[in-house]
Amino acid sequence: MAEATPVMRQYQALKERYPGALLFFRLGDFFELFGEDAQLAARELDLVLTSRDGETPMCGVPRHALDTYLGRLMEKGYRVALAEQMESAGQAKGLVRREVVRLVTPATWVEGGEDRISRLAAVATSAEGSAVAWLEPAAGRFEASVFGGPDHLDQALRWAEHLAPVEWVAVGELAAHRLAGLAATNPDGLPPADQTALLAMTSHLDGWPEVVQAAVRAGADYLLRTHPGAGRAMERAHLAAVGGEMEIDPGTWRQLEITRRASGERGSGTLISVLDETLTGPGRHALISWLEAPLADIPAIRHRQQAVSALVRDGVLRAQLRRELAPVKDIQRTLAKAAIGVLAPADLIRLAATLEAASRLEGRLAGQGGLLGELGADLAAPRELAGRIGRTIVDQPPLQWRDGGFVRPGATEELDRLRSLEEDSHQLMLALEQRLRTETGIRNLKLGYNRVFGYYLEVARSQLDLVPHSWVHKQTVAGGERLLTPELKELEASILGAGEAALALEMEVLQGLTEALLAERETLGRVGRALAAVDGLQSLAEVAVRRRYACPQIVAEPTLSIQEGRHPVVEAEAGNFVPNDLVLDAETRLLIVTGPNMGGKSTYLRQAALIVLLAQIGSFVPAKAATVGLVDRLFSRIGSGDDLAGGRSTFFMEMEEVAHILERATAQSLVLLDEVGRGTSTYDGIAVAQAVVEHLHQENRCRALVATHFLELTALSRQLPGVANRAVTALEQGERVVFLRRVVEGTADRSYGVHVAGLAGVPPAVLARARQILEELEVSSEERVRWDSQQLRFALHEPVARLEPEALRRLRELNPDEITPRQALQILFELHHLAEEEPS
Repeated sequence: MAEATPVMRQYQALKERYPGALLFFRLGDFFELFGEDAQLAARELDLVLTSRDGETPMCGVPRHALDTYLGRLMEKGYRVALAEQMESAGQAKGLVRREVVRLVTPATWVEGGEDRISRLAAVATSAEGSAVAWLEPAAGRFEASVFGGPDHLDQALRWAEHLAPVEWVAVGELAAHRLAGLAATNPDGLPPADQTALLAMTSHLDGWPEVVQAAVRAGADYLLRTHPGAGRAMERAHLAAVGGEMEIDPGTWRQLEITRRASGERGSGTLISVLDETLTGPGRHALISWLEAPLADIPAIRHRQQAVSALVRDGVLRAQLRRELAPVKDIQRTLAKAAIGVLAPADLIRLAATLEAASRLEGRLAGQGGLLGELGADLAAPRELAGRIGRTIVDQPPLQWRDGGFVRPGATEELDRLRSLEEDSHQLMLALEQRLRTETGIRNLKLGYNRVFGYYLEVARSQLDLVPHSWVHKQTVAGGERLLTPELKELEASILGAGEAALALEMEVLQGLTEALLAERETLGRVGRALAAVDGLQSLAEVAVRRRYACPQIVAEPTLSIQEGRHPVVEAEAGNFVPNDLVLDAETRLLIVTGPNMGGKSTYLRQAALIVLLAQIGSFVPAKAATVGLVDRLFSRIGSGDDLAGGRSTFFMEMEEVAHILERATAQSLVLLDEVGRGTSTYDGIAVAQAVVEHLHQENRCRALVATHFLELTALSRQLPGVANRAVTALEQGERVVFLRRVVEGTADRSYGVHVAGLAGVPPAVLARARQILEELEVSSEERVRWDSQQLRFALHEPVARLEPEALRRLRELNPDEITPRQALQILFELHHLAEEEPS
């Protein structure tokens, strides 16, 4: 193998410092990758793989397209170390110096589109509790939460998972062990963070629990190791108030399909796709953040709700806000770019337009009360900054600052001089040539240029005697000599350096604007948050008007009353929807919902959860009217899945989720359970399902909806106060079933599984056989019921009066028309047991 060249030795030295990252190594106008990095990048980015010296694999990406390729790698979870040239080839004495200027990671990449939400979560744990600190660098957000109790680490991990971070940092061995299967990163191999910057981000933590401080410091440390200077664009870490938000565990979040479908896809079929009438990226992020953390404080909910109501009533104001929001861009992302040194001139133009829009919005909201008035006051923008940008940067700057030409003419006299020098170089040289001819009398004097000598004056042999003594001989040619003058050399240096000097001066101007922007970061952050909130509020109002949503009443009592409620996503997708009522209150806390397959039981459960969720973010809800008693924790166990790699069955995972619900649900919670117990044998399933319902009723005492095909559970309505039955209706027309999707009081009598199998395309022969088996099972069941009845009569052969009082009481309470086969057997066993226990 050939000995490594100086360039490759430089590459290898940098690669050793960043072993976990792909090293993008700047060579001229390309970023090159070598070895295993090149093979991986060629595969992931569809690049042509070549080789260096016939041995080392090599590929590269153009410098101007860097962001595109970085984005594709970030989406796939890779980290990239960017090694830039720290000097030009002309400045270098020997090998051009290169250094890694930043480590781009999925969580800390701020150049992505405004729709992208990328978060880093740092998890710390101790004997007393656990904490999660999470950062969203592109949005400048930095928040922390602390968890206590015997399962504090599990709580912390559930909360962190709910935030869907793309990177994790663990503090301590226990946290590292629990995060091993996630996108955990090890910052130990990175250069240390600047301690002054780290102190600036964490100096306000005194008095916070130690475990929270550890999580916050770990998150800040990782950010500064990857992007020195990034802390300048971050808000101060904020400790979330306990109990101020509704708790939603990750399973519930997934099952309700709030931001992603159950398949993991974004877009249509999600709640956010229905609610999103925003006009800006930050507005959409505000909506998502409200959904992630619904309010659990009635005054706070009403404060936001009143703002939505005002915009619903005032269509003119709403239209004005939508018009003014159209040009608004992401201020916080602009700050993040400025902090890490990747701000483009076009970002500044967009910022100026955003600040001007903020000023107009401030005027629109002047005089409004409540939250809208508060946001209007927060929109007071630094107008001088917008004016300075407008006076300095051209209206349509180039995409890359490296191209130059983004500073307006007249912004600086020196830049105008340099540009004039560069643009007029040919005329300047011609003028010098003409003047020297006149001054020396050398009529055939010519001014030329080549790459070796640069500019020169050429004089024929016949006129060499006219050459001034101050001219310097440079080269002899066939027809004469080439010479230089001090003036020519100075002009040449000015012309050749004018382009580089002009670009350097433009960069100074850009840096000055960047510093001015960062100096206003607190004000700009306030304006950016206000713009996002205004956009989020008008979006909720726009949806409420377009989709005929109602303003819910929020109360403290544990009630949930929905009149003609609809599922917002199903309604939006299908275009029509059969509305249904729902009442959960002190008299009826738990509903058992039965009905046919595909009849709408799961939809009924989900729409209740989504209506509560919308109500507690301050939104209107898809219903004719609704009263929502505050929910502290929302739990949903809907759908199925397994973990084949982990050896966990569908039923096991279902029971894990159920166990979590039974541990965490309070009297103020809302619990939705769909088909609990279906993953095991019938009797096992019934037993588990009934025990779960009884625990929810007697121990958790929460509001709950339980959908089931176990009709045996409906008997609980006669045994447990506060339990009632609801049925989803269907109409049977011969062998055809029409799903009416209407929820009524009572109990369903069939599941219509064979009919649904037919709708799914099961072959007719299989369906016919299924019907035959079903009839046989039903006959067998009827015979067993008759046999059980005979046994009961035999047991009661002696005069009824001789039965003991408890057995008599049980018999009088029976209604034979409502007894299922299973219940008949159970009654027989109970009577037999009573007869054995009672004295003769």
